Amino acid sequence: MTRLDTLQIQTGPHRLAHWLCHLATAVLAVATAVGASIGACPAFAQEAMASAITETSQRIDVGLVLGFATFDENSGLGNAFNPKDVPGTGPLFGVVAGIRLLDGKLGAEAQLRVAQSTLRSGDASAKVYSWRLHALYEFAVGGPVHFYGTLGFGQEILVNGRAQCPPSGPQPVGCMLVKTPDVDKVFAVGIGGTMPLASRWNLRAQFAYLGADGRPGTAGLAHDFEGNIGVQYRFGGEPDDQDKDGIEDSKDKCPTKAEDKDDFDDADGCPEDDNDNDGVFDTADKCPINAEDRDGFEDGDGCPELDNDKDGVVDTADKCPDQPETKNGFQDDDGCPDVADADGDGILVPADKCPNQPEDKDGFEDGDGCPEADNDRDGLIDSVDKCPNQPETKNNYQDEDGCPDQLAEAVAKLFDKPLTTLEFKSDKLVKKTDLELTPLLEFMLEQEAVQIQIAVQADTADDAGKKLAQARADAIKTWLTDQGIDPARVGTTTTEPSGAPVKTGKGAARPTVALRLL
Repeated sequence: MTRLDTLQIQTGPHRLAHWLCHLATAVLAVATAVGASIGACPAFAQEAMASAITETSQRIDVGLVLGFATFDENSGLGNAFNPKDVPGTGPLFGVVAGIRLLDGKLGAEAQLRVAQSTLRSGDASAKVYSWRLHALYEFAVGGPVHFYGTLGFGQEILVNGRAQCPPSGPQPVGCMLVKTPDVDKVFAVGIGGTMPLASRWNLRAQFAYLGADGRPGTAGLAHDFEGNIGVQYRFGGEPDDQDKDGIEDSKDKCPTKAEDKDDFDDADGCPEDDNDNDGVFDTADKCPINAEDRDGFEDGDGCPELDNDKDGVVDTADKCPDQPETKNGFQDDDGCPDVADADGDGILVPADKCPNQPEDKDGFEDGDGCPEADNDRDGLIDSVDKCPNQPETKNNYQDEDGCPDQLAEAVAKLFDKPLTTLEFKSDKLVKKTDLELTPLLEFMLEQEAVQIQIAVQADTADDAGKKLAQARADAIKTWLTDQGIDPARVGTTTTEPSGAPVKTGKGAARPTVALRLL
């Protein structure tokens, strides 16, 4: 235990200013000591250290911390004759200031703290002021946290214990000692870390062991401990940038890996080994910003091949993306090479209009390369068409042979022009004149598919004339059906009169009768 007779601790509003003055003086003293040490180094070392100091001489860290302090029961602070009149554990408040050299790795720091404690007897409070000077070394382990170790020395000062001595009567041993400021020397070893919060602002935390003067009559040192957390602000210097990529650690997502500066996400501070995330590293990727399309074609170059075969047809529309289109005017938009004569008909594309269907070589349009299933386009395929190059006459007469019809002369006369030789008495067909219909009957019996229509011209335009004409048409139909013709094959109608009807001398009439194949 050491009595501090010469140091008077100020109280009142000037106390904090007093200690801050001491703190600034301590920092300057450390800086002066460092400067003096440089003078003892060889010239080349002096030059290197001077350069480092020049670069960082404006970097000063100042911070505030909160934490706890615990004092050993054998502490030399307090009443040496009463172990209960020594401080216990209590909260602390402090300010720190320091400088950094050698690119921030080596530094010096001064600390001023006050711990609000209670004597172990519990009957009085005690304030323990302390100051320390530390040498500091920062070591990197990766990540945003900067760890450092400290080694230093200082003093602890117990003041204002407020232990009350009785105004009269027996005095407790050590009563006066508690009321007098008491100073002990300490050395300190600590470990801590800082983490960026924002530009120039850091979060800091520290834990320290303090070896202090022990109470008389005890062996060795008193073992005190401190822990604190706080914030600090950096004046001057450059913001922390561990990887030297120009992005300060507080904004750098990868503070220990330098940004690759390839104009891709360069603000995040991380090196992008594969900008386009296509599995091809940028060092080998010919298109580092455009992802490889992984289509099995040149997938190792890192570039998307929109037209693998370079035929001008993009792969999304190219049916043969790895085979270039044959530019010959034939199906040039499908992206596939065209075989010159895929159907083997001897006609090459583009002359072959049906490259996948061989020409039928039947002497009809054989130069177009297409098989003509129905040359004359009469609805009968050539394999059954007896006249493949002559269209069928669609008249229900031998329509299945595919040939134009050549009616018998006697039959043709019936259909070529109207009949004027059939005689009627009123609506009755005169016998013998019905022989004029014999060729028609024979034709219809032979050609069972033939259908006809009988049109009889009216004598007059009135209803009576039309009714008589219809009756005469029905008479002809009756004659045919009586000979075995299916009534469904014979249709009847009338036509308007055109002039007076032809009369005979026997009171008969010869109306105009027209026959038509259906």
